[in-house]
Amino acid sequence: MLTRLGDLLRAVLRHDSQPESTLREEISLTQAYVALEQMRFGDRLHVKFDIAQEVQEAMVPCFLLQPLIENAIIHGLRGARQTGIITVSAMNQGSELVLTVTDNGIGLPVEGAEMKIGIGLQSTCERLERMYSNRHTFSIRKPAEGGAEVRIKIPLRSADLEDGVYHNGQPAVVGR
Repeated sequence: MLTRLGDLLRAVLRHDSQPESTLREEISLTQAYVALEQMRFGDRLHVKFDIAQEVQEAMVPCFLLQPLIENAIIHGLRGARQTGIITVSAMNQGSELVLTVTDNGIGLPVEGAEMKIGIGLQSTCERLERMYSNRHTFSIRKPAEGGAEVRIKIPLRSADLEDGVYHNGQPAVVGR
């Protein structure tokens, strides 16, 4: 467990001053966090990553996924009797990167009840607003099969552009 914690701390320190990293790096950091949680929960927690190959080098805010997974574990899976399954996915949708974190936990409050957004989700929303202004979406919904799903759409920009991230004032897009 100490080795896994050391891996996570090293990854955090590497990205400490950068606002963005590649999705590949973000997934690596998230997997280090998940490894710690799986040591804690054992067979009661399964996390799947479904990341499209073409978005591996897309730019994302640093530490975007970890608080979403932490939220799914703390709020979604707390008190659940079945094995917790969290799925993290990323795909290209036109000129947008779509990221989802879905859990099979207790789900959202009943319809009509006010949902409280905690510090982790609030700070994630604020960071997305600062970084992407009106070019992003953040939503939380209850899938038909239960649990909860957080969905984020941001401009799809590649880290491997030769002449920088922006062309003609617009974000460059992976695959164009």
